Amino acid sequence: MNAYLASVHRRWEERLQQQATDSIEPKEIYRPYTQKLADKIRSWLNELDAEYHNNTFYECDLCQMFKCKKEDLAIASSSIPLYSQVITVNGVRVRSYSLVPLTASQLELNDVQLFMMDCLQRGYITTPQNGWLLIIPSVNLYEAFVHSEQYQGTSRLSFGRNLSKMGFAKAVLAGNPPYRCRSFKLKPLDEARHDFATIILGDEKYRWE
Repeated sequence: MNAYLASVHRRWEERLQQQATDSIEPKEIYRPYTQKLADKIRSWLNELDAEYHNNTFYECDLCQMFKCKKEDLAIASSSIPLYSQVITVNGVRVRSYSLVPLTASQLELNDVQLFMMDCLQRGYITTPQNGWLLIIPSVNLYEAFVHSEQYQGTSRLSFGRNLSKMGFAKAVLAGNPPYRCRSFKLKPLDEARHDFATIILGDEKYRWE
């Protein structure tokens, strides 16, 4: 009998001790998988150079990089936040994400307008070292467009027509004979931004920075 009572007393003391320990040690906070995923993506974005913050990130690339499903990515992106849209690339509808929310007017832009808007936003056309060019051969400008994320198969002729309607680009013949070539003469960056915002976006107070 004494042995039984001693056993009960011992178990009771162990339970009290366990309760005391539980009250001292913090309990693990439940964190959903998508929240942890959001933290990983946010950390990766913070490590990117500033020049990449205006880039478009495709859903398939992000899912591959972070080994997640597209549904998980959609939930995680809402808390970062990342802004998504469905675009057409070479005739295929794909979802992309961006750190910068798109305005209603941006969603209606064609690929040429989106390309030039990206150039105006970052302040250069080909490379940061070259900066904003005031004269650029049309073949070079079109080549930069073809290799951009915005390109959707637009012909060189259509590209030139679209560009000429933006107000800041004029088709000219540049260079000295016999090396003259078709080029585009562009207004200085600030003026070009103002023209694009006014004519294409319909918002002359659009903030580029």
